[in-house]
Amino acid sequence: MSTPDRIDVAIVGGGPVGLLLGCLLVQRGIDARVYERRRLRSKHSRAVGVHPPGLDCLAAVGLATELMQHAVTVRHAFAFDERRTLGTIDFSSLPGPFQFVLTVPQTHTEALLERKLQSLHDRAYAAGAQIDGCHLGASSTLFMHHDDEQPRSVRARFVIGCEGKHSLVRESAQIPFEGAPYSAHFMMADTRDETPFGEAAAVFLTRDGLVESFPMPGKMRRWVVALGRRGHTPDLSMIERLVRQRTGQCASPGSATMVSSFRAEHFLADTFVQERMVLAGDAAHVLSPIGGQGMNLGWLDAMMLGELLPRMLANPALETRLLGSYDNERRTAARRAIRRAEAFMTVAAERQHTHGLAELTVRALLSDPLK
Repeated sequence: MSTPDRIDVAIVGGGPVGLLLGCLLVQRGIDARVYERRRLRSKHSRAVGVHPPGLDCLAAVGLATELMQHAVTVRHAFAFDERRTLGTIDFSSLPGPFQFVLTVPQTHTEALLERKLQSLHDRAYAAGAQIDGCHLGASSTLFMHHDDEQPRSVRARFVIGCEGKHSLVRESAQIPFEGAPYSAHFMMADTRDETPFGEAAAVFLTRDGLVESFPMPGKMRRWVVALGRRGHTPDLSMIERLVRQRTGQCASPGSATMVSSFRAEHFLADTFVQERMVLAGDAAHVLSPIGGQGMNLGWLDAMMLGELLPRMLANPALETRLLGSYDNERRTAARRAIRRAEAFMTVAAERQHTHGLAELTVRALLSDPLK
């Protein structure tokens, strides 16, 4: 094996969190590199909601305005039950410059971040990098190979695990990842938008279960349908039937670009820091996608690391205090987000006897000042 490359920060995982962190560090002159196993990104739209704090993060690397040009700007959300409108949320009351939510496929967001990182430094992003092992310590070493090339290693002062729920970095550090699936199953699809809602989101709280609906670029609409305690293989005709029964709207299966099913779950690492190894994004926390917090929460992890890592690299005496503050602040934020997601899951419950509680919850959330 050749002599190890030496860099300041090795970021494992080139999803939205790892890419943002790479951009934040490289634009501050840090020798950071993002290692991504995939050469081709999934065409699945995946996470579509970019909240105002997430836009603040993208603005820090000069991408908020560009992303807005390719996204739908959602300024209102309607809540319905079977009979009437429960209320409306107007995002114009939000503080800060971004008084709306953007909807845009995660694939497009990742492509913008990847191009930005490569424009900052042509060696900052390494696609096709398969991490075979990780030795963590005062100076950590990653063992990897690229496609059919000979194995090689990289030595870094800090290793940041951003590679998702099944993080090799976290597993190498033997950090417990406590959590479990919820009982609730969901199905979602992106179809041609045939609703009257335009650029507004809509949430339907029915006795048979929740339906969420978000506008997407290209006159498409994302549908998320609660299935209750029994899962189901992805089925476009089932999505159409449930949407029509519960909402009276049309989710045309013939126009679908994506259909999938999932079970909501929650996991939290026992610590986000071990020596000079740090976890961020889904490697550190997984929460229910109902509410759309996951990607935005990971970006806030990256933002804090983007501030702390340059300070620690310049002054190693600060490491213990700053890493401790990251672990405490971001684990607290993750626990809060998990509780918030669980409140959304209560609203999404299918069981009829929870319908009254869920409706009261929604009405409370739609009242000032909570909305």
